[in-house]
Amino acid sequence: MKNFIYTFLLFPIAIGVFSSCLVAQDGILDSTFGINGVVVTDINGFDNFVTSSAFQNDGKILVTGIINNGPVKDFIVARYNINGFLDSTFGVNGIVTTDVNGFNDVSTAISTQSNGKILVSGNSGNGINDDFSVVRYNNNGSLDNSFGINGKVITPIGTMHDRSFNILVQQDDKFIVTGNIENGLDNDFALVRYNSNGSVDSLFGLNGVVITDYFGFNDYAKSSTLQNDGKILVVGYNKHSSGFGNEKIMMTRYNTDGTIDSTFGINGIVITELYNSYFYTFPNDIKVQPNGKILVTGYTHTSSTIPQAFLVRYNSNGSQDTPFFLDPIISSSNISPMSGTSIAVQVDGKIIVSSMQLGPPSTFLMNRKDTTGLNIDTTFGNSGIVETIIGTNSNVVNILIQNDGKIILIGNTFNSANNTGHNFALTRYTNPSISVEIETNDSLTDFYSTIYPNPSNGLFEMTIDTPFQEANLTIFDVTGKVIVQQKITQNNTQLNLLSHPKGMYFYQLLIDGKQVTGKLIVQ
Repeated sequence: MKNFIYTFLLFPIAIGVFSSCLVAQDGILDSTFGINGVVVTDINGFDNFVTSSAFQNDGKILVTGIINNGPVKDFIVARYNINGFLDSTFGVNGIVTTDVNGFNDVSTAISTQSNGKILVSGNSGNGINDDFSVVRYNNNGSLDNSFGINGKVITPIGTMHDRSFNILVQQDDKFIVTGNIENGLDNDFALVRYNSNGSVDSLFGLNGVVITDYFGFNDYAKSSTLQNDGKILVVGYNKHSSGFGNEKIMMTRYNTDGTIDSTFGINGIVITELYNSYFYTFPNDIKVQPNGKILVTGYTHTSSTIPQAFLVRYNSNGSQDTPFFLDPIISSSNISPMSGTSIAVQVDGKIIVSSMQLGPPSTFLMNRKDTTGLNIDTTFGNSGIVETIIGTNSNVVNILIQNDGKIILIGNTFNSANNTGHNFALTRYTNPSISVEIETNDSLTDFYSTIYPNPSNGLFEMTIDTPFQEANLTIFDVTGKVIVQQKITQNNTQLNLLSHPKGMYFYQLLIDGKQVTGKLIVQ
């Protein structure tokens, strides 16, 4: 078996974006990342696929996926420095591979806990079927032996295959793995919550497990997210009969204890047929906007048409927003993108959607919509479209937005010229319209506001120096997760982060349409 790692720093082609656009435009390849904004990593010369990514607290980039080690597949994690180069302090030359259970292991999601430990979830075979599996790593990539058994937890749920697709870390460091189980009759949504040490949390659902069966049909979970109130949203598709088509969007919301949230949809469940029963409909990602509205992207098609990407929006109670179908995902060619793959919401509320594009050559493709989602943002890239050719066949899996606003696309690329199989690929783009200038003074003072003391033990006083009509504060952790959203009604307001871990946080204060940003330090 080959045993080498190559990182290719390529000279990409950004379609429709020229050097004359390099002055203060969003969506331009960032030349400080890799070489000309692109990094491609060949792990071992075989087909290796990205499935998920996340930021660490220090801004380093974690990418997980599937490594093909010949007869079996294993978990793989790569860690990149902020400049795009592999982090040599992690694992072996920035790479860690893990054989979880001696059979095929497929990692599907990655996240971090407040102590910096790295969680990777997925599925592990046992020779007969697959089970939920979670592995925890120390900051240097070694297995954390204080977690489960030798850093690994395997959870059988149903009688046949159990497959997880996402991991959600709560503020208390408990985490939820979401996916679906096969019980011999049908497939159902499944959620398992674990304590921070990897033991199953018996306070969640029934002995830590929640299974949702929609009238005996096949239900397949694909993505999930946590709302700011801790409720859990899971999206996938429901297939209510055999034959072509009949797949519908299925979305379920759960309370923090795992019970179905009856205030959402009908008894906690929303079923949506996008066009008619002859269409296949497959969601890929779900995100919640700051106003509580829910975005879902994926693809839909009939038995005789090629897949097309969709982006739809629901109200916070699960009803369809008006309009329901948002501005279509588009490319610079006359060929519609095949699938919406990931969603990210900027701090200013604008929506970024990545997509899979037909090729060859297929491209890293994303659109940016305005805050309503109804119009493409023409200030982004080439009239709202960014396309980057890396190899002959590329697709985006995830979008990450750094605290300084820069956008990272993570996915896979294949280059037929060197025939090295599919490789990990990352691209980074400028985004100066929301770039955060980080203050370094102990007191963050500007024309609009003062926050003090800073650093503090978690209690801050914020003073807005001028009269205002409307002000809204959002505080993010270093991964970009929203931890506080607060409407400000007085010139003097106390900010309470006592329940949050020590570390660095970022804030955005919108005062009568003007933006103030900075950092907060909790000691």
